Amino acid sequence: MTHPELMQARAKITEDFGLTKTELMYVASRRPDMLLYGTQYEQEGKGMTALKEVFIDKLKMEKELIRTLLVKYPHIISAEKTCIENSLTFL
Repeated sequence: MTHPELMQARAKITEDFGLTKTELMYVASRRPDMLLYGTQYEQEGKGMTALKEVFIDKLKMEKELIRTLLVKYPHIISAEKTCIENSLTFL
């Protein structure tokens, strides 16, 4: 991944999820794959894309709630879209 791609992904995460620089660095230190968001390397239906599709697009949750969720539980980034939906259905 090149530096411009990394900066583009960082800007997209900040725009879509509202993470501050400190929060982004904290979550990325635990789940570096979050930096693949919006790049050609990201797998479809997984990671940050899955979170955006489920929590923001489908459930219309606010960015503040997503920020809290990502900072408290960074491991959720590794979940697939179907896994997230099934978990929410179970609840």
